[in-house]
Amino acid sequence: ATDNGLFRFTGTSTERVPGEPIGKVWNFFDTSGAGILVGADNGLFRYRGSQIERVLGDQTGSIDDFQKSSDEVLVGTDQGLFEYDGSTAKRVSGDNIGSFQQFLEVNGNILVGAANGLFRWNGGQVKKVLGDDPGSVERIFTVLQDVLIGTKGSLFQYKNGRVNRIPGGDVGEILAIHNGQLELLLGTTNGLFRYKDGHVEKVSGEATKQVFVLHDWKGDLIIGSYGLFRYDGKTVKSIPSDWTGSIQQIQDTADGLLLGTWRGLYFFDGSHIQRIQGPSTGYINQFLDMDRDILLMRVSVCFAITIAA
Repeated sequence: ATDNGLFRFTGTSTERVPGEPIGKVWNFFDTSGAGILVGADNGLFRYRGSQIERVLGDQTGSIDDFQKSSDEVLVGTDQGLFEYDGSTAKRVSGDNIGSFQQFLEVNGNILVGAANGLFRWNGGQVKKVLGDDPGSVERIFTVLQDVLIGTKGSLFQYKNGRVNRIPGGDVGEILAIHNGQLELLLGTTNGLFRYKDGHVEKVSGEATKQVFVLHDWKGDLIIGSYGLFRYDGKTVKSIPSDWTGSIQQIQDTADGLLLGTWRGLYFFDGSHIQRIQGPSTGYINQFLDMDRDILLMRVSVCFAITIAA
């Protein structure tokens, strides 16, 4: 899956998969018998018989995610919600969800987060969930028995078939989640917050501004923000260092932590932060650990570093 179509690896080289022209490939879904669904920015495709073909039916737009439901596959797109019956795609009936964001299955129900709010799929049509209107739903996640809904600015709860605003839940947009044994921590555009027993409060300590990543390390929680911070279970403290830019990704190594920032790659050994030497990587948005090699992904370029023995 690439931003230039679909390729396969033959063991020694790569080759483009023949068939219908396909754009940027976002995701796959194995239908277990009817081929592999391929989601792209220019629609829904199927990989079957060693070639790619466009799925017929309603125009889906850019594909974001798939969800299995009984005999059909739900397809979330920037044009709404569709279902794939094994041969064609058609728009589902019911309320207009707007642009799709996320699926979450809860106790046999499929929740759909979208630009027009929170919806529920009942096996035939999609209906908006009643209660407080969250606006555009960015994220749905579970904490013990609670189902929480994150929007651009506030936190809501799905309970007893309704949406309810959480007191003190004006946290900003949720960028990172850490589900601990005693509390849920939320990294947001407004800093670090704690959720417990239906209530939200800001974590005390030094200001973190936006929190991009939360990472367990040696009994503490390491916070990637504009700089690096440490949370010991009570307060937040900054880790002294030269400015590294916004820290978007954190990766464990045997000797410390790799820090992926918009300025490049840094290393934290527990007390100091230093820049990694080598070709300029630019903005890093993903690590992939492969034994002794770690791949660094940025847009459509890939770098590799080797961890010394």
